[in-house]
Amino acid sequence: MRSLRKPLRLLLLLFVNVISFSLMVIAQVLLQPFADLRRRARNFLFRHWARASLRVLGGRLTVEGTPPVAPFFLVSNHLSYVDVLVLGSCVEAYFIGKLEIRSWPFFGWLCRAAGTIFIDRALRRDIVRVNSLVADVLDRGFGIVLFGEGTSTQGDVVAPFRSSLLAFPVSKTQPVHAAAIGYRTPAGEIPAHLGVCWWGDAPFFPHGWQLIGISRFEATVRFSDQTAVSDDRKDLGRKLRALVAAEFVPVVSPENRADDPGF
Repeated sequence: MRSLRKPLRLLLLLFVNVISFSLMVIAQVLLQPFADLRRRARNFLFRHWARASLRVLGGRLTVEGTPPVAPFFLVSNHLSYVDVLVLGSCVEAYFIGKLEIRSWPFFGWLCRAAGTIFIDRALRRDIVRVNSLVADVLDRGFGIVLFGEGTSTQGDVVAPFRSSLLAFPVSKTQPVHAAAIGYRTPAGEIPAHLGVCWWGDAPFFPHGWQLIGISRFEATVRFSDQTAVSDDRKDLGRKLRALVAAEFVPVVSPENRADDPGF
């Protein structure tokens, strides 16, 4: 059964992504004159794509606390590309992601169809464009999800937050929500900080191939019951990091963290 798990899951993921991508494109075209219906269709399809993909990968999701209701601005820690599936399963939101995701097979196509806001971190002026898109998304009644650390980690600590993309909620003195994501694998499997978390120089495809071979994993997202607000983005970043850290359960202890992802 273990030898069949990877090819079967890969085929199922391909099926789920192709169907979801096709339906999202069709819905956007057919419902173009109907903004509210288009928004509902996008949320419905994205949520079910995330849940189905997470299930195919072997993920079992536990949600603690109350997810925010759109429109909202939410900041979370970042451990893996799987984080998008975890949060996409329980909030109606657009994600802010790095530009490289656009070119990923299947996953990148779906993110483009779902309206992910891509940022070129090599260009400082791109922040102005992204903040303009964030304002538009919130005005249309969606939420925004930002991974505050700016890069994924192995989950031993919550890394310092990058505050540049917090300029929009600061300009509006808007309360920002916080959530913490964590993963666990069963005994006998690859530890979650290596098998699920994607960090360092680990190449995407070998890591993904390793992930779909794991029998199952537990994903947990904890939503804080507090929000943070500030008129200074660095201060807001510190407050949000503290809220996320308060909900965060380490994936690996600092003394057991790895120096290299092993690829």
